[in-house]
Amino acid sequence: MLLPIIQPNSEEHTQKLHSFGLSANIFVEVGTRILAAYNQTTPNDAANAAGTYAYLAAVRALRDVLSAHGWQPHKKLNLEMVKPPSARFFIIPSSGDKYTGFDGIEPKTRNPKGNQTIDLVARNRRNRNQGSLFPDMEPVIPAFDPETIPTWFLLYHIDKKEMRMELALPVNIDIADLRVDQWRERIKLESIKFDHTPFPPTFTPEFTPDFDIEIRRKINE
Repeated sequence: MLLPIIQPNSEEHTQKLHSFGLSANIFVEVGTRILAAYNQTTPNDAANAAGTYAYLAAVRALRDVLSAHGWQPHKKLNLEMVKPPSARFFIIPSSGDKYTGFDGIEPKTRNPKGNQTIDLVARNRRNRNQGSLFPDMEPVIPAFDPETIPTWFLLYHIDKKEMRMELALPVNIDIADLRVDQWRERIKLESIKFDHTPFPPTFTPEFTPDFDIEIRRKINE
């Protein structure tokens, strides 16, 4: 059964973001910074520059904007994250496909993921009792344990007219293409409209992986 997406400008949406210690305005600021980085490329840049700039801006924007609210950077091997003062979950940015922010079909991550992301998604799936996101209802805040707390994705997708975003909790990766394709919960964020074409018609930017790379050691036999 298709999971419904929580819509902006609803009481449930406000409560959900509040349970994260966040607000809709925070993501407008983060999204604006991602879009600005994406749009700074020219036809003289490498074909994958726009996606790379957008991802790097997403990591920095999340940390810059949320640091004022007590959030801190967190890194697990090659995965760049951010965690709140409660340290009860992570958020990691990732480019999403064209269905990001839409009802009716679940989005996928735009790029294949490596073993580190596969592990965290499996952990999300195993730990079905993720803990309430409403701290006022919990008498005790669990100790920080990066092996058990959930990791949410900030998915973003930019087309020629708007940037769409959502917070989503990943629970499955398609083994055929290694893209995250199922989510336990989806929280749609405000889209950011723009009325210009960010790239000349002859220039189509490509996206690069979100730097989830596994390095295997060579074993001498």
